Amino acid sequence: MKWLYNRLGAWSDRIVLRGLDSAEALPDDFLPLLRKHQLAAITSLTPLVMFANLVNVSSYVLLEARAGHLNSVDMAWVVLVLLMIARAAYRHRFVHQRQKRHTASAGSIGKLVVFSMLLGLVWTYPLLKFVSHNSLEEIGFIGALTSGIIAAGGLALYPVPLAALAYVAVFAVAVPPAIFIGLPALAVPFLLITCSFFLMITAALHRQLRIFAHEYAQKLRAESQISLLDLLIGNDHERHDNCIWQTRGNLDLVTSDVPVRRILGVDAMPGHPRNLSALLELSRLGGVTDADRCTLAQLSRRKAAPPESFCFRVGDEGRVSRPRTLEIGGRCATLEGREGVYFNGYIKDVTDEAAAMAEVQRLASHDAMTGLPNYREFLTRVAALCGGAQAGASNSQLGVFFVDADNLKWSNDTFGYAVGDALLTTMACRLASFAGATGVTCRKGGDEFLFAGLFPSRRAFERRGAEMQAVLNESFVHDGRVFGLTCTLGASCGPVGGKEIAELLREAELALRANKAKRRGQVGFFSEGLAQRKRRSMGLAEDLRAALRDGGIELEFQPIVSGGDYRIRAMESLLRWRHPVLGPVNPREVIELGTSEGLLGEIGEHVLHRSIELAADWPAEIAVSVNICPWEFERPDFAERVLAELLGRSMPTARLFIEITDSESLSQSRAVLDNIARLREAGVTVALDDFGSCYACIASLARSDCDIIKLDRSLIRDCESHATARSIIHSLVETAQADGRAVVAGGIETEGQLRVLERAGVDYLQGYFLHLPQRADEVVRLLRDSDRGAEVLRLGQAMQGAREGGVVG
Repeated sequence: MKWLYNRLGAWSDRIVLRGLDSAEALPDDFLPLLRKHQLAAITSLTPLVMFANLVNVSSYVLLEARAGHLNSVDMAWVVLVLLMIARAAYRHRFVHQRQKRHTASAGSIGKLVVFSMLLGLVWTYPLLKFVSHNSLEEIGFIGALTSGIIAAGGLALYPVPLAALAYVAVFAVAVPPAIFIGLPALAVPFLLITCSFFLMITAALHRQLRIFAHEYAQKLRAESQISLLDLLIGNDHERHDNCIWQTRGNLDLVTSDVPVRRILGVDAMPGHPRNLSALLELSRLGGVTDADRCTLAQLSRRKAAPPESFCFRVGDEGRVSRPRTLEIGGRCATLEGREGVYFNGYIKDVTDEAAAMAEVQRLASHDAMTGLPNYREFLTRVAALCGGAQAGASNSQLGVFFVDADNLKWSNDTFGYAVGDALLTTMACRLASFAGATGVTCRKGGDEFLFAGLFPSRRAFERRGAEMQAVLNESFVHDGRVFGLTCTLGASCGPVGGKEIAELLREAELALRANKAKRRGQVGFFSEGLAQRKRRSMGLAEDLRAALRDGGIELEFQPIVSGGDYRIRAMESLLRWRHPVLGPVNPREVIELGTSEGLLGEIGEHVLHRSIELAADWPAEIAVSVNICPWEFERPDFAERVLAELLGRSMPTARLFIEITDSESLSQSRAVLDNIARLREAGVTVALDDFGSCYACIASLARSDCDIIKLDRSLIRDCESHATARSIIHSLVETAQADGRAVVAGGIETEGQLRVLERAGVDYLQGYFLHLPQRADEVVRLLRDSDRGAEVLRLGQAMQGAREGGVVG
């Protein structure tokens, strides 16, 4: 039976779809929804059909009783009809009213078709019985009754055309035999009338089916459009925070004002207007932006025509605990069939959306960790600050502080990043406390902060710098522990409108860099002297590049002699640059320039190449010593490049000494250790320079792979007058020689220093007291005469030569 029900339901669906326009767009769930609508439409007619059935049964009983033909079979038929009526009443009252599904299956339609056929068969009983009596009166009455039964049943079942056709078809089959049996003479006219009646009912069913299906498709489409409109405007009937409205040209509401009042928070009171502008005034909501306030003011002008379209936001921020933001939009429309101007629009609660957008904008313009404005927002606020000062014709000074945390990296490395983050947030809070109404601060990046503000005078600006320096350098507490905080400040100021903020920031940064090099933890103010030194440095950097490109960098060589016989064993190459305008430039300044401008690698390659090139022509027993920056050893191919340079000059590797300073790099970097091991394996001598100061110490000596240690000049300078320095020298020499390392003492400037070092047992000696640095062309003569023994120069001669040269070896 289930298979039969489904087949009949599918057949009914095909009939329904044939009644629709093939070009009509239908939703995917159209058929299930239509089946439910068909059953609902038939169920709604159930009371009327039950009443008609009761009338028909009553008429039949009365007719049979009058004719005296009422028997037990008739009573059984009456009971059967009454049971069917009771079943229909029960389903209408208790089943369909509790039905919550919005769709129906094909089997449900199939059951209805079968029930319609059974109902038709039940109602054919009176027809067959009355015709058999051959009573003209009974035949006429039953003919009229049957016609009414057929018409009523067909119209009641028309939403399901297959059920209506099945019901009518039963009578179409039963009527002709009854006519031929009961009234043969009138069979043909009755048959023609019956067929015409059947065709009329069929045509009516077909037409009603088209109307029924088409109207329901239109209803679904309208509901879909309403749902889409609700989705587009965010209409939420449960939360009541959105609504749509329609007004006339003067903004008097045509639709109900209840939703508008509810959303705007305006209570309904007698005499209150139904005008949108008036309701907005009563709500006391203000525009969110300047443009929104202008639009709101334009709508409030009663005599002026509203704009053809508008969209603005209003809010009640500051007046309630949970502020709201509403979006109001409208557009002028010409409605078909209606004269005059109308506006269609909506009101939408966009509080959450506005809050989310405000948070996005805050994150885009503020630093996530400290909550301070970022650099872009800082510049915007400073521009607004200066604009307000200029508009007020103020003589204020715009002051800028560039703040740098000196111990952030140390804090991160020692205590962890949580302490470093706490250090940064502490700096941010302390700087923000100085801002007030005329100051702006930001985190520029890393451990750098900026502060800009308006000051009545330069003296007030300097006082603020001293106050900030004192507050910023106070210790802070994190997780129950006290940590130190050291900040260096650079500052610059100028009249508002006199200098651009970018120029002041450059000056403050220049003051900061100069201050960090000399006195950390203090505030340094920009001066023209700093600017001049910066310009000189920039000019020297360009000239240094040109000197490297054109061969303007020269080398001098200072002898390293053996202790006791003072014979020259090696020559240390020293960088010399004679500027065409400024004259000799201190080598230390050249190295600083090379470091800041990224030229140190190029300088190192030039010194190494030139030193090996010149040393190749020296006697075979004379080595050349070259200083190499520690980070050069980080290059994986450094050792190979050095060995390739020696091979290109056919120079033995034993004649090259390489000096490196930073023992920490030696002990920590795998690339440095690999390069040193490769050079020593090839025969190159590695010397540890400036030993006894900075990172180089006795503890690091055990970790360092080197052949020679070179004592720091600070120890040599004090060895005559300080017993401690002499003790340190003795200890270092003994420790180094115990490990098979040679010791070089450089910077010897007096005979007393020389005697102390000789008594300590230093292997090699170097300094102005022994030999001045020599130009490359003088080295050959010096080395040719060195077989007579080292000519020890007197201190006065050496220092005089040093003053004439203007440099320090």
